[in-house]
Amino acid sequence: MAAGASDEGGSNEMLRARSADNAGSWEQYRLRYQGSDVWALQNVNNGRYVTVEREASEENANVLRARASSVEGSWQEFQLRCYSGTTTWMLYAVANSRYVAVEREFTGYNANAQRARSASVGGSWEEFGLYLH
Repeated sequence: MAAGASDEGGSNEMLRARSADNAGSWEQYRLRYQGSDVWALQNVNNGRYVTVEREASEENANVLRARASSVEGSWQEFQLRCYSGTTTWMLYAVANSRYVAVEREFTGYNANAQRARSASVGGSWEEFGLYLH
């Protein structure tokens, strides 16, 4: 998940799946435990917390952005869920009770955007690898 700090258009700080590796700080997150199996994700590059854009509309509805300076509510809270016995993870947004998915069909500045939009896990677009450093 890369946070696009210098993206053009309306995608500033938008999270998207676009890199083949996890080398850059814009693709790294600190997991901050909030209690009750809930986590906040803090981007290493800008120090901001990932937020579900609940008030946005159309293709920007429920997009994830690394933009909050602190954890202020459920829109910055997530559960990490794992398939038993695997290294496959899902990110579940507390704000709207949806799984995060990569928007592979989007084009332009929203290409590969990550949105909290799936009621269930139905494919690889809702699955992530977790690499600890």
